Parts: sequence; structure tokens; C-alpha cells
Amino acid sequence: MSGVELFTIGGTTAGMAAGAGGVTTAGTTITLGDAFMAGGTLLTAGSTLAQAGTQADMLEAEAAEKRREGIRAEQLEREENERRLGAMRAQYGASGVQMEGTPLAVLEDSAATGERNALALRYGGANSARSRYAGAGALRSTGALGAGASLLKGGSEIIDRF
Repeated sequence: MSGVELFTIGGTTAGMAAGAGGVTTAGTTITLGDAFMAGGTLLTAGSTLAQAGTQADMLEAEAAEKRREGIRAEQLEREENERRLGAMRAQYGASGVQMEGTPLAVLEDSAATGERNALALRYGGANSARSRYAGAGALRSTGALGAGASLLKGGSEIIDRF
């Protein structure tokens, strides 16, 4: 080979041929444009992956916030339920009603309803978080597939030149 040798691949020498403006390997010249095309392909793939990762991170942060909101709403509902039950007990006590039979059943029913409402709020927050976590996972997968597709497309374009 004439020129400066850059590297050896599988026993063949690859190098810069004098005045050729590229790397010759097994009779094929890789030009500077080909190298830039390959670099651009890598940048596109990396950018696709990074963008998907950023969007997924944002969705995961939203998911964590939705979960916290559900827990907080559950706590507030329980506090409100305790206030309602306390007011009912006070009204029953002020009117001289004994806490047995129907008044007790009404309190128990009100307590159960309040607890169901609190659990529904927590479930709503968890469900909202779960859907965002799933979306984040899908974004990461889509980003990886998009990056892979960019690499395959760029690679095939380079191969087609030879």
C-alpha cells in the first residue's frame, strides 16, 4: 500500500493513500464524506435516545407526583371524614340520642363511606402514576428502537455507496 497506514483489519492494511482523500480497505475507499455521514448517523441515534430518555424522565417525575397527590388526597379525605363523624357524634350527644342501634349504624355507614372515598382517591393517584410509568417505559423503548433504526438506516446508506 502506498501512503500512511492508519490501521490493520484482519490482516489487511488500511491507510491513507497519497492524494486519495480517504481510507482504503480491501480496495474500497472510505471518503471523508462517508465518515461525516457515519458521524451524523451516530449523532442522530444518540439524540433520539437522549430525547426519549428526557421525556421519559419527565413522565416518571409526573408519575411520582401523581402518586404523592393521591396519598395526600387520601389523608385529607380521612381527616374530613373524622370531622364529619365527630360532628355527627356531637349532634347525637346534644340531642340525647344513645350511640346504639340506628344512630350507631348511621355512624358506621358514614365511616365506611368515608374510608371507601379515601381509598378511591389513593387508587386514582396510583392508577394515574401507573399509566405515566408505563408511558415512560414505552418512550424509552421507542427511543431505543428509533436510535437503532437510525443506525441501521445510516449503515445501509453507507454500505449502498460501495
